[in-house]
Amino acid sequence: MYTTAEAVDPAPAAAYDANTGDYPWHDATELKASTSDYGYETCPSNASGCMTKKYVKDSKTYGEYDAWNYYFRNCTSYAAWRLNYEFGVNPNGLGNATTWNNNAPGKGWAVDQTPEIGDVAHFEGNDKEPWKAPGHVAFVEEIGAGANAGKVRLAEYNQGLDGKFRSDRWKPVGEISSFIDVNGTNPSDFSLKLPGVGASGGGGNGGASPARIDELAFIRTNHWSGRTEAVIWDGAPDYTTLRAAPQTGYPAISDPENVTPLALDTNGDGIDELAFIRTNHWSGRTEAVIWDGSPHFTTLKAAPQTGYPAITDPENVTPLAIDINGDNVDELAFIRTNHPSGRTEISLWYGAPNYDLHHSTDRTGYPAISDPQNVTPLAMDVNGDGKDELAFVRTNHSSGQTEISIWHGAPHYTTELATSRTGYPAISDPENVTPIAIDINGDKVDELGFVRSNHISGQTELSLWYGTPGFGLHHNTTRTGYPAISDPANVTPLAIDLP
Repeated sequence: MYTTAEAVDPAPAAAYDANTGDYPWHDATELKASTSDYGYETCPSNASGCMTKKYVKDSKTYGEYDAWNYYFRNCTSYAAWRLNYEFGVNPNGLGNATTWNNNAPGKGWAVDQTPEIGDVAHFEGNDKEPWKAPGHVAFVEEIGAGANAGKVRLAEYNQGLDGKFRSDRWKPVGEISSFIDVNGTNPSDFSLKLPGVGASGGGGNGGASPARIDELAFIRTNHWSGRTEAVIWDGAPDYTTLRAAPQTGYPAISDPENVTPLALDTNGDGIDELAFIRTNHWSGRTEAVIWDGSPHFTTLKAAPQTGYPAITDPENVTPLAIDINGDNVDELAFIRTNHPSGRTEISLWYGAPNYDLHHSTDRTGYPAISDPQNVTPLAMDVNGDGKDELAFVRTNHSSGQTEISIWHGAPHYTTELATSRTGYPAISDPENVTPIAIDINGDKVDELGFVRSNHISGQTELSLWYGTPGFGLHHNTTRTGYPAISDPANVTPLAIDLP
């Protein structure tokens, strides 16, 4: 065990490995990712006391503790190692991530709201019951300027409950609970011993592309003009700035139960097209009519019959745009929630924009349901790796809070990442509330939004939650610029990325 301030490892290369961050225990065996358990059968020399915490799997015993009694490949372990490496401090005894801000002053470390390079970014959880909301800690590598002004770039492990390293996430300072300052005010010539890949020394964008932030659209499919209407709002997270309100090229319809509007990136340019998926098309196949030319969407890109068969029970099948491999091109999925197997079914199609090539059809890990009005399937990226997870949001959960069940392991989605009660209360009128996955700050990690379309204020309400994968942290609740409505079957809220 390390109880002194000596560094754990010799100095790594000038720029660390982009996949591991040069964290010494990146190869700890995955035991159960959903509970963040990783370990070694034989303790490594730089964590000789790993068996202080044991985990038994397949009749084998693994040690889970690092040099300071933090769990391998967890956010706390990486942050502790990085602090020790950079500053030579002893980071033991800080507890779960949610309690680091409480325990840091006992070490003489300041806790404030002003970030510096080398600080620990602390995300609040549940101090009394950390197993419900453990919080998160990350290492601040860069202070943003230009397009990233007001943000910090984080280096971190296990941000998406995957035991993996990432250092590309720009997070708004206002969304971070506090900053733990180990070394006091940085001198003017301060630099990190371990610079990240592509780091710019703390001043600018770090080579990152401009952040892409979702707009919020409301698609009215029965507009009096005879064309569908797309009213698009900008200015996240409040969405009170009108961007555009065109009549699109797609005709108005009188059977909204059979047509699903989707924001769909068919070419990987980061800009969504607007698609309308008709599931009862006379051809016997579902139809995808895709419009380009945002924000007006009057240019027809394609109108194919997809490979998925037409259906007669649209309440049980949800079309989704989902990126299963991180290539930025969405696949088209059809989620059947009442499959006779007892599990929900996902049927995936590729070959954009025609979507006539069958990728796979699988039973996911989420059970089949008999009340589809209360459960919304969502494609959402909860860790910023560009690959969507598959979530199911139950809005009438008996706990009194909405429930989100998140599955990964594309394309099968049989590995449970987390099932949690979100911070949003359960509801009894699901026709008026739409759960959406929306990136409000361009950090590539989706927030969870609930759009109430019949709010008493006369405006639609958007309630935003973050803190993946449990979404128990409240970002804000706002009245958007779009008026409240009394016919929610005809209006679909969408997160959509415009130029």
